[in-house]
Amino acid sequence: MAASGRPEPAGTAVVIPVIFMVVFFVFDLVGVLYTYTVMADAVNEGVRYAMVHAGGDVAGLKQRSELCWHVIAQR
Repeated sequence: MAASGRPEPAGTAVVIPVIFMVVFFVFDLVGVLYTYTVMADAVNEGVRYAMVHAGGDVAGLKQRSELCWHVIAQR
């Protein structure tokens, strides 16, 4: 109790949960950003792998044209 006989305000009971919420929010936000970064890097690596190992004919046009000429030549 305060010197005037009135009870002290419960400011600490309100401030501590707010501080914990802010701290846990920051930790959660860092985890989300880390996950986003890891996923973005994985997508970039996958696209790069697909481009490097595609054999130079990404759309498959060379194979299609050879197939068409083979079908035309059989007629």
